[in-house]
Amino acid sequence: ESEDVEKALKAYKDERYPIGKSAVETSASVFKGIQQGLVARLVRAILRRMPRWILFAICARAVRSRPQISFLPLAEDKCQIKALHQPSLEKTRPKNMATNA
Repeated sequence: ESEDVEKALKAYKDERYPIGKSAVETSASVFKGIQQGLVARLVRAILRRMPRWILFAICARAVRSRPQISFLPLAEDKCQIKALHQPSLEKTRPKNMATNA
């Protein structure tokens, strides 16, 4: 049984780690934008002149990761940007609970 738990945790880590790492990197970039100094001014100048569709793509990438817990009813997805596929949710979801996908 402990092997099953370890296997499940490893699968979850493999699924979530790249997404979490990307979120940390995005957060670090935002922090650079609110700092003072030349680099921060350059970042803000670039962002002010960037087309809206590029800003939308950047924001969409940031909000696509919305993990849910399999033992609770799924939250209704009201966002225009669809959430990322979450394989671990399907694997652990009880059969009697329907998904919103």
